[in-house]
Amino acid sequence: MTFTAIDIHTHIVPFDFPAYAGKHGGKRWPQMAEAHDCHHRNVMIDGRNFRTVTDECWDVEQRIAAMAQHGVQRQVLSPMPELFSYWLPDEDALALICHVNDTIGAMVARHPDRFVGLGGLPLQNPDLAARELERLMQDGRFRGAEIGRTWELGPDQTRVGKGPDNDVVIMDATVSRYHFTLMHTPKGYLVRDVGSTNGTFVEGARVVEAYVQPGMEIKAGEVSVRLTPVNEGVAIQPSGSSAFALSHCCSKTRYCASSSGKRATVCRERANSLVSSP
Repeated sequence: MTFTAIDIHTHIVPFDFPAYAGKHGGKRWPQMAEAHDCHHRNVMIDGRNFRTVTDECWDVEQRIAAMAQHGVQRQVLSPMPELFSYWLPDEDALALICHVNDTIGAMVARHPDRFVGLGGLPLQNPDLAARELERLMQDGRFRGAEIGRTWELGPDQTRVGKGPDNDVVIMDATVSRYHFTLMHTPKGYLVRDVGSTNGTFVEGARVVEAYVQPGMEIKAGEVSVRLTPVNEGVAIQPSGSSAFALSHCCSKTRYCASSSGKRATVCRERANSLVSSP
């Protein structure tokens, strides 16, 4: 059987993370823990189970078996968005994203005919981000970097949609002009669909309205965003953090950067260049 599909939106999670070795307490530093069986592990942040992931996230052979089931010939591997680490101190973010990037590189090296890599960058420090991107592009196993976007939410209602007058503007064909709102309430954030064409989903379930907790995925059409505390480690239970942000990753785009003093310039290229021959 011949497979021709190329999946350009896939994520990885390392089997494990190194012990925290920084100077800032490591409260938001992730760790992996055993789950209910040997094919799953729990991503732990601040002592809580942020997400349970399957061994396809780190096991190349398991991933290739899953690709065969779905008729996928090649995948573009990129970090799970929660591992971008934009909220960590600069040196912590660099250490974490280097570990994730090295994991991607090792997976690509095992089967370069099946995988290409997109790395992560510590964008809170443009100089560090540019140097890490240079390292990736000199490596030979990467074609660029995945960059996420974050919108900080206001104290009241936040409107999300494709229209330019929204508070959070997401330009995607599957997102309605006015798609959903997020309202801050004493019970937490309430997401409410506002008559979208393709629906609003919370953790995979279509909703008219629902309360969302930190770490939960909200999907508008085919675009996923996630509610993340800005001031604290990500938590599954309601957080005392007063500042929250929506984070969104765009892995269908290749990014390249160059540094100039304290600035980094970023340019985008068409997604079809991701899987071209070296």
